[in-house]
Formats: sequence, structure tokens, C-alpha cells
Amino acid sequence: MKKYYLPEVLWLSFYSKDLYRSVGRIWRARGLAYLVLLVVLITLPVFLQFHRTFNERLETIQSEFSRQLPQITLLKGEIRTPESKPYEIRFGGDTANWILIDPTGKTASLSQTTATILVTQKEVLLRMSPGKTRVFSLSNIEDQTIDRDHMVEWINLIKKWSPVFFYPILFVMEFGVRLLQAALLALAGRFMVRQMGKSLDFLSVLNIALVSLSPALMIQTFLVDTLGGVNSNGLLMFFLSLGYFVFALNAATNVPNGEA
Repeated sequence: MKKYYLPEVLWLSFYSKDLYRSVGRIWRARGLAYLVLLVVLITLPVFLQFHRTFNERLETIQSEFSRQLPQITLLKGEIRTPESKPYEIRFGGDTANWILIDPTGKTASLSQTTATILVTQKEVLLRMSPGKTRVFSLSNIEDQTIDRDHMVEWINLIKKWSPVFFYPILFVMEFGVRLLQAALLALAGRFMVRQMGKSLDFLSVLNIALVSLSPALMIQTFLVDTLGGVNSNGLLMFFLSLGYFVFALNAATNVPNGEA
């Protein structure tokens, strides 16, 4: 029985019955190693798109802050600004999300404004949803000065470290979803195998399910999500995954003469 390198499994999963027979008969823990490879492959293009969009948004925020942010001095839990007046920070044409800095005390709560964030002399109020507000006191924050240069420095740090934070989250979530999807297919597959009078244990069927997910996931990632040629159709991808699983299971259980 031929052993296959994990990278070549990616394209052989589209058509090779021999591959699925090998997966069903000799793979054990390799299924999880393969899932790691597959998830990296399908999440990297999506993450790179997200990261590019995220950085573009940060660039917009940086530009808007640099133009509108006054110098803010935090001293003994209270803010000071160059002039005792309200400052509005708006982001382009986004009228729903903006920041109001009001050290004068005229605006004391978010019910008095449509701003998403209100900075008063002693507190920061954040509108979480209609009717729900979070309040953060400035009394425990050390004295400091916040100006445009500080804001640019912080945004640059976010740009630098955001991949380290966001990509592991995306990877773990995708890995968990695909492992669960394969486990559900494997449960159904065990029933199908018994109905056919064949013998494959759960781990073998799970490995087959993991590999059979590859075609649909790669098609969705590279032809749909990345290239944007057609709209993603979840139902179509579900039936494509299911069809490949049935194909793979039949291939694994129908061993040609001489290979048994």
C-alpha cells in the first residue's frame, strides 16, 4: 500500500481512489497532521485579505485622528485639553461611529449625544449597543500626555502585532469547525460502512472524512473567497463535501483484488 506525502494529498484528494484506500488502511494520527496543513492553506489567503482590509481601516483612522485629535493631558484622573471646548473626531462618511471629547461637563452621558464614545473630564463612556453603556474611570490611569504622535505610535504597534493575535484565533476556530464537521461525517460513515457489510474503525473513517473535505474547502477558498469570481453557496459546498465523502468511502471500502 503506497504511502503519500501530506502535500501531495491536497491535489490527489480530488480524484485518487488509491489515496483514499491508503488513508483508510494505514493512516492513524496523520489525519490531524493533515488537517493542520489544510487549515493553514485555507486560512492564510482569507487572513491576508482581512489583514489588508484591517490595515487600510487603521490607515484611515490614523489619518482622521492626526487631523482632529487635540493634545490631551491626563493629570490626577482628569483630562485637560488646549481649549475648554468639546472636540468631535469623525471618520470620513461614517456618521454612526464617532468620538466626542468634552472636558467642559456639558455632555455627561451618551444619552445626550449620538457619539459611540464619549470622553468626559473623568470618564470614558462606550456605547456597546442601544441601551447598554460601559463606563471606564480615568482615576486609576497614571498621568500622561496623549497627542497625535502617540496615537500614530500605538496604531503602528497594532499593525505590527495584530497578525500574531488574530491569526491563531482564526486558525483554532477553523481547525475546530473542520474537525467537528469531519467527526459528524465519520459518524454517518460508520453507519454506512456497517450497512455495506465492510469493516473500518472510527479513526479510519475520520481520516477519510478529513481528506475528503479538501476539494470543497480549497475550491471555496481559492475560487470563491480569494478570487471572488462567484458568490459562496454554503448549500452547494455542503453537497460537494458530502459527495466527495461518499466517493472516498466507496473507494476505501472497495479494495481491488490483490490488495486485500
